[in-house]
Amino acid sequence: MQTLNDISPYWLCDPIMADARLEELNQAVYGRADMDASLSHADPWSPIPVITDAGLGGEHTRLATLFQLPFPYMPADIACRGLGEPLSDYRMRVTLAADLMGLLAADETGTPMFAAVDGAPNTLDEASEYAAAFDGHGESAGLEAMRADMRDRAARVWPDGYPRDEMETLARQLTVLSARGSAVLAAHHALALHRSGAGDRATGILKRMTEVYVGLFTPDRMTPDGVAAWMSAHVADATGLMDTLERLGLAAEGTAGIVEGVLS
Repeated sequence: MQTLNDISPYWLCDPIMADARLEELNQAVYGRADMDASLSHADPWSPIPVITDAGLGGEHTRLATLFQLPFPYMPADIACRGLGEPLSDYRMRVTLAADLMGLLAADETGTPMFAAVDGAPNTLDEASEYAAAFDGHGESAGLEAMRADMRDRAARVWPDGYPRDEMETLARQLTVLSARGSAVLAAHHALALHRSGAGDRATGILKRMTEVYVGLFTPDRMTPDGVAAWMSAHVADATGLMDTLERLGLAAEGTAGIVEGVLS
């Protein structure tokens, strides 16, 4: 049974990976795997977790790794969470901005991740200097140069300024589409694992889906046939996501057709 690879920040075939990615980010940035969702957040439909603006401050223990990542340097109108902005919409909006600004890379499996940024501090002393300046205690030419680079990147994408209202609306739409489409892809992935003999992994994914896709993942029976029937009835959710990503230039042309062929 052919499966899809998680090569996009806008879909995910295994919601358990999102949990693992968040724990890895927390461990690298804070030195502990469990942090409040208001400080770092992941969604089961993307391999990209984010550090929120609330998680950047000196009220929390921060490791030097934080200053290897784009978050502390992004312009405030991009990085700051809006009043009442849902965490999932915020994460999508920041991820989308990072994607358009060229701030994403891929790991050895091709799965997207935030890239280490050029100009980041190379030593603990430099990281401490950046952190102090970020908190308003002193100055750092390096930090200011990084912020200037981020402003330049943003200006190349949005020459007339970051369209905050427009990007919030787009992020909200993509969040809904990514959730619906990824639920279908995850069901397909679980079925593929089951058919290949990896029943325990398949069961783990399906269990996690019942927790994170409440109201979306609703098979009549939690059996292979029941899951397959639900997936077949919702293929349009996955292809609809891909159509939108193609139209926005966020997925390669022909992605929707490939996904439809894999799911059929």
